[in-house]
Amino acid sequence: MKQLLIAVVLIAAGVAGAYFYLRTTTYYPVVRLAAPEGFTITAVQTPVATRELCAAANRRFSDPLKKSCTACKFEIERCAGSLTGDEKALAGGDPLNDYSVSAIGIRMIIAGPASLTKPACEQLASDMVQKGVKSAACVYPGVKR
Repeated sequence: MKQLLIAVVLIAAGVAGAYFYLRTTTYYPVVRLAAPEGFTITAVQTPVATRELCAAANRRFSDPLKKSCTACKFEIERCAGSLTGDEKALAGGDPLNDYSVSAIGIRMIIAGPASLTKPACEQLASDMVQKGVKSAACVYPGVKR
């Protein structure tokens, strides 16, 4: 009987721990695409509470692009429990070695030759503002945002 009670307590503690862990886990919607012009865009959106919300956020970002840029190659569409490297720096607003776009709810790294990425960054930020995003800016390499 004592062993049964101990087992029940341990199982209950494990379930409760998993429940609270999962409730506090956030997921970062991350999409990376290769543009036919020769650069890549990695987008990291605001973290969300569930994988379902994360997958929906990725679809809202990538589905319109898949229709308008049929030559683009979507390399990554994932829900990350944590970020590393440039993705982490991007989400934290830290300086990057590449051009990036910073907007409410999303940040994007534009990687490739500067002769391609600088104009793409400036155009992307401008287009976002024209389409109703309240604030979008092209952030130059080495600048904290």
